[in-house]
Amino acid sequence: MTDPQTTDAQAAAQAAEDAAFLERFFRERLLPLAQQPGWQASPAGPQPELASYWISRGDHLVTADDFHLRLGNEAAIATALDAHWQGTPMAGLGSQLAAMTGRFKGREQKDSVSSFVYEMF
Repeated sequence: MTDPQTTDAQAAAQAAEDAAFLERFFRERLLPLAQQPGWQASPAGPQPELASYWISRGDHLVTADDFHLRLGNEAAIATALDAHWQGTPMAGLGSQLAAMTGRFKGREQKDSVSSFVYEMF
């Protein structure tokens, strides 16, 4: 029989290790993107003088399918992201993110989302 305190301690140790891993990934791979001269998350760049970043798009009617990717596994996701980000500072990031998924498979998820996370549906 497994001691619940041991299991809790192992889970806490794993959570701390995962947090350190993610922090290191952020610091080593994502943060340098923001520090590159001329790099910006938005293609239009920051424009504080605008009242809104809304852009009217007349090319087609947006449907729910526009928001769905039909990808079967991590390799397909990595390929799609790498193709999308090819030639940008984010090149290769799709493969790195997909490789990370194995680390978190089987992790128990909380039923609620932290109040520090913005949910948008």
